[in-house]
This record gives sequence, structure tokens and C-alpha cells, in this order.
Amino acid sequence: EGWSTYYLGANMPAEQIVESAEKSRPQVLALSATLSHHVSPLSAIIEAVRQTPALANMLILVGGQPFNRQPDLWNEVGSDAYAANAHGAVDTINRLIN
Repeated sequence: EGWSTYYLGANMPAEQIVESAEKSRPQVLALSATLSHHVSPLSAIIEAVRQTPALANMLILVGGQPFNRQPDLWNEVGSDAYAANAHGAVDTINRLIN
């Protein structure tokens, strides 16, 4: 799609994600949870991002198995959108930023 991307890796603490996002100022932050017990830490990351004024306009996309199983979970954690897979993420991000 011609995007510049930054891979932050797995198990990145919320503070480091916020710091990285403040430096790189992405349009979209994509987060994934593999297991249900990862949803709470993911939600904390979203909350930390939302509380950072410099990131107020950044969109947040989530995905992963817990979100595939519970269709409204993406909204409950405070994200802007959800995608069931990588292809869906591309389509969703294109829709969000255009």
C-alpha cells in the first residue's frame, strides 16, 4: 500500500508504545491480542494512548483471536476499528484514512 511502518514487537509496554508513537506520529496504531488474557493489557495501551494529547488524532485498529470471537470487543477496549485478518486490516485502514 506504500505505507511506512514501524514494527514495535510483542509485549511492548504501554509507555514505550506511547513514546514511540509520539516520536513517529503514525496515522494508525495497529494492535493485536493473541489470547483473551492479553485484552486487558491491550486495553491499557489504548487508554495510555488516548490520554496523550499529542496522539489525540491517531486511529487505533485492533485484531486477533479474542476480537474474532467477540464482535463488539474492539469497541469495548476503545479502539476505532477492528479487522479479522491482515487483508481486512489493509482495507479497514484505507477506509479510515481516506
